[in-house]
Amino acid sequence: MIKTLHGITSDLIDPKNAALELLQEIGGTEKLLKNSIGYITCHSTFLADNEYLSDLVKELPFFVIGLVTPGESTKNTDSLTSLSLSVLTSDTANFGAYKTRPLSPGECYDEVGDSYTEALKQFKGTPKLILALCPLTENNNGDSYVRAFNKASGDVPVFGLLSYDGFGFSNDSPLFTFYNNEVSRLSICYILIDDVDFNPKFYVGTVGNSFKFSQVHVITDCEGPLVKSIDNEPFSSFYSKHLLNSSSGIEFILVLVKLEGTDRIYSRVMLSNNFKGTGYGLFGGELIKGAKFYISYLTKEIVIPSTTEILTEAIKENPNARNILAFSCATRNSTLMFDVYQEFETVRDILGDEYNYSVSLAGGELCPVLIKGKYVNIFHDNSFIICIF
Repeated sequence: MIKTLHGITSDLIDPKNAALELLQEIGGTEKLLKNSIGYITCHSTFLADNEYLSDLVKELPFFVIGLVTPGESTKNTDSLTSLSLSVLTSDTANFGAYKTRPLSPGECYDEVGDSYTEALKQFKGTPKLILALCPLTENNNGDSYVRAFNKASGDVPVFGLLSYDGFGFSNDSPLFTFYNNEVSRLSICYILIDDVDFNPKFYVGTVGNSFKFSQVHVITDCEGPLVKSIDNEPFSSFYSKHLLNSSSGIEFILVLVKLEGTDRIYSRVMLSNNFKGTGYGLFGGELIKGAKFYISYLTKEIVIPSTTEILTEAIKENPNARNILAFSCATRNSTLMFDVYQEFETVRDILGDEYNYSVSLAGGELCPVLIKGKYVNIFHDNSFIICIF
């Protein structure tokens, strides 16, 4: 059996004290079982000084991987400027932490494949889950990460997130991942998990599932995550005409994608409206020529119900589960305006003290979805994803 333990610290000054605070929050080392491993999500300021990370992980009695995010929550604390630790611990489970070499632009089959091949030589067991912490880059995307893991692993479920710090791809943007104390801008870090009774279930809450769209268009030219034209109109002029002068609300672009065997709708977030001066729109994931392209306003009145709905469904269908790992797209948090903790508070109201859980904001989400009774790995945007066990 696998249990999870969660803690948050805001101590940016003393990494040893921060580690002590985290260990106290998880209940002390006496709560750790025979095998333990952890992952950290943290505000970018915690990685401004690499010595902080090195000093912090030295105080932890287990290996950790991690990445930069703009917000975290556990059942005790919410914060947008903190460092969150989630620990998986078990007497019977096998855990292993691994990382890829820095990714090349585009597809990353070789980097992920080579790493996974080496990981299997070290890992004791047959992986039942890949918990992946991935970089957000302008030259790679979540769909390419999913394809690479699928090819390497034979479709082992992949659950995880992309880094994000709120500043996109600026030169000063520290969209890091880290492997214990080794920091990288371009490496995927991941944990392999196996246990005899480990049977995780996955859920995706997205505003697209029940959203009423106000405008409908068609993608007429695209290349991966780059949209070149919509309705046979260059993206730059389409953007100026339909998106530039929004009068109210917070605007997100949602693209209808129907997965085989389902009516699932999921969205794509626009990362740039003029990628490298080309006039093309860069999105967080890949798009399909001929796909319907929807534009509407996204507000907390839509986001919060989607969180409530999917979380309620997850706990209802898994009455014996008590561990939840969750990631929520940072754009969802942006819609909350002055109620930045409302989604976190909604989760706490539903789960109370009965569950061990953590929620971290993400720059994109990797989560399997059920298609014809089988989990299929999918990359998402604007979603709230859950792994429950």
